[in-house]
Amino acid sequence: MFGLFKRKEINIINKEELIETLTQILELLRDNGFTPQANAIRKPLQYLYNDDKEKFVKHLLTVDIWGGSGSAWEVYGFKSRKVEKEFEKSFIKLAELMKQTGIKSRKAESVAGFFKRDIEK
Repeated sequence: MFGLFKRKEINIINKEELIETLTQILELLRDNGFTPQANAIRKPLQYLYNDDKEKFVKHLLTVDIWGGSGSAWEVYGFKSRKVEKEFEKSFIKLAELMKQTGIKSRKAESVAGFFKRDIEK
């Protein structure tokens, strides 16, 4: 009975891919003038580099990244549609990597679905 609320162990089997994807998102945000959102991505990335799994997950699942208006995923005004699609593909990849790792987030899955539909337009 007490095992019902036990969290599934997070096993970061794709650290290099996570680093690459988060770095790409960070650079796209930074290069397009979204400094606060880039800083939100920088936090979990730093913990991932330092192998601090608990803080990585804690800072990855924040409202600063997955929330509403002003969050990292919900920025507008990229230099071109091509850059915007690259950004959206990076967030789709991040959601897939999170799922592989065992990091559950309905919001990440929802954002990935939204971006997939947008890319297909």
